[in-house]
Amino acid sequence: MKKSSINFSIDLDSNNVPERILWDATDKPDDTPSETKSISVSLWDDRQKNTMRIDLWTKDMPVDEMKRFYIECVGGIAQSVLSATGDEQMANEINALCDRLVELVKQERNNFSRIENCLRGQKGLIQTFVIWLFLVDLGIKPNSYEQTLQKALLPALFGSAGQLHSWRKPPPYPERLRMPRVIP
Repeated sequence: MKKSSINFSIDLDSNNVPERILWDATDKPDDTPSETKSISVSLWDDRQKNTMRIDLWTKDMPVDEMKRFYIECVGGIAQSVLSATGDEQMANEINALCDRLVELVKQERNNFSRIENCLRGQKGLIQTFVIWLFLVDLGIKPNSYEQTLQKALLPALFGSAGQLHSWRKPPPYPERLRMPRVIP
């Protein structure tokens, strides 16, 4: 009888958050362990009649890739259900869920693109956005302090060249969402 094994090696930080995930398998074409950003393993416990799951991802895995990963995992389950049980109705329902999730991610991407275009296209809008975040941090409702925002805070926060003073930096932009491709 042939034996095969799959091994995972997880490097953790001081808070037990994965920094690096390596995997290797006896039937893998290359002999060196491969790096991955995420794993999802499900195990069926025949005695308890339930599933144990292990989901791990590195702290540097982008959110859009994580969403794509899980949509593709669900799509893979649809294919597994079809090949293991022949249940086309269940496979079709799971694929329909994947289609809805893909549309949700597309909508999020489109909404983010609109905001990103506005922020990139208008320098004043970026400055106003940063000030709005600053006021929210202070617990002030920005819409009720428009005069203060325009006359007092703008000159205080921005220099004559329109640059933000070094003590307050704008928030980083998240990486642009990419559309996952789900193959039913």
